[in-house]
Amino acid sequence: MVSPKIVRGGKFLLMTIAIVIAGMSFRNRHHHRVEHVPGANNVIHNENLQNVQNVAHHQPDINVEEVERLKQEIQLLKRHTEPPSKPKPTTPAPKIENTAAENAGNPLLVTLKPKDGAYQPKDKNIHIIFSSSCSLFQGWQSELLFFSAMHVNQPGRITRLVSACHDKVLKGNETTPKPDFVVDKAKKPDDLKQIFMSSNPNAKVFETPTFDEAVAFKFANKPFSMLSWARTEMQEDDEVVILLDPDMILLKPLTVQPMSRKSFITDPVSFGEDGINVPRPKRAVAQHYPIGAAWTHDGYKNTQHRDKLDRKYNGSNFAVAVCGDASPCAHIKNSEAVQYYALGPPYFVHHSDVLPIATEWAKFTPPVADLCERDLISDMWSYAMAAAHHEVPHTQIETFMLSSTKSTGEGWPWLRNSFETDTRPMSCHNPQLRGGIHSPTLIHYCQNQNLRDSTGRQWMFHKGHVPPHILDCDIPLLKPPPDNFIDSQTNKEDKATAFYLCQIYAHINMMATAYKQKYCARAELNLSKVVFLHQHTNPCYMKGKWCFPYATVEPERYDLPKFPYDA
Repeated sequence: MVSPKIVRGGKFLLMTIAIVIAGMSFRNRHHHRVEHVPGANNVIHNENLQNVQNVAHHQPDINVEEVERLKQEIQLLKRHTEPPSKPKPTTPAPKIENTAAENAGNPLLVTLKPKDGAYQPKDKNIHIIFSSSCSLFQGWQSELLFFSAMHVNQPGRITRLVSACHDKVLKGNETTPKPDFVVDKAKKPDDLKQIFMSSNPNAKVFETPTFDEAVAFKFANKPFSMLSWARTEMQEDDEVVILLDPDMILLKPLTVQPMSRKSFITDPVSFGEDGINVPRPKRAVAQHYPIGAAWTHDGYKNTQHRDKLDRKYNGSNFAVAVCGDASPCAHIKNSEAVQYYALGPPYFVHHSDVLPIATEWAKFTPPVADLCERDLISDMWSYAMAAAHHEVPHTQIETFMLSSTKSTGEGWPWLRNSFETDTRPMSCHNPQLRGGIHSPTLIHYCQNQNLRDSTGRQWMFHKGHVPPHILDCDIPLLKPPPDNFIDSQTNKEDKATAFYLCQIYAHINMMATAYKQKYCARAELNLSKVVFLHQHTNPCYMKGKWCFPYATVEPERYDLPKFPYDA
């Protein structure tokens, strides 16, 4: 039994502690905020400690050790004087089948329980790979993909396959850079170091040699890099390999958990089945692209590339020339090829099929590029032919991505309709996906997009217009469209386009901010959003390091002469 005297003393001590803590809280709230820079944690810790010491100085009878001792005594007294609290009733949590990504807090994935006996890979065993050159142009794109994976809590691993960084690697850490290792003329040797720097702690880099085939046809870099990685680095627990392009932004996690048939628009054969998105041995999954299958023996005349094939080769023998007469690729019908092989990234491929497909993909790419006069479509057709050669049909899903606003497929129909069913305001500076299962997974910013705001000013995005040194500490960030850019559009088509542009601008600025805060000293840090992208070449009123070919520093900020952005 505790005496009334001790209880009264305890109450007095409780009041004293409240005054001390209130004083500490008041000082902390009004203290100058320290920005996040390397070493800032120590600064904040030392200043808070000084605040505590100052409070103790102004309370001569109490010091820091006394405060901690009195807290313990108060807790002891409260246990004796306060009535016991009633336990809160507990409600059992509902049992829900979740993916690893959902457990990380993402509400946009609605997955199903696997069917009994069905093969089911795990999200934690996903390995995302993407290939790039060593240029700064693809450097910031790679970091953006790394950042978006971190931002959505993407499960599994992610690796950049980077090539053509050096002529050769010498002993130790010494390297000999190629004179043209960055097509955008890197301004300092330290640019090479950026390859191994990322705000994403899970980002990995795999260096490949320079491929002669990629010198003749630059897109051959992708199959040869994938083959090099699969032969030497792919692990047994890389259950599903997902191949992306560097110019992609994840809006929600990629998953291999079974999803509802309502989550996708896909080919007629697979439509109607739940779990069509799950890759398995001898059955892959990919985004549908409208590239046709002119490489088939009976389909080459039904394509925009017919004239090229006629000039270079007898189209009816195209697949035989590339795959060989004994290959299934040479005899597949056009209708079947269009249904299972008219596709592109993201590719979801089971571990057992990665090396076989990569081997033939690298083998087929040079002759296909030659026959198609090095058209962009060559690496996509050669992948399709390699998959057909090994008889690995793909479930084609239309709604994985957003790329061209002119597309009638992809995820655009659902996105456009979402602005009719959900009329809540949406910030351009912080755009959020809506619709749960009816929402695209990623943005593929491979084409030029533009739209005017309510004042008539044109906002556009093309990846080639972004300053290649945007990750440098002193380079400003992009100037985004106005915050009401989405809401001010008058129809669902333009709202969807505005959403697309806002997502890209917001992600680039978030990515560059996270990267610079991790690697830049405070004195060098430039996070001002003043770089305006425009459609045509820049007359470059500001000479020097901020003279960008297709962008300029905002004139209003630096009192520069005005010029017609939309000329």
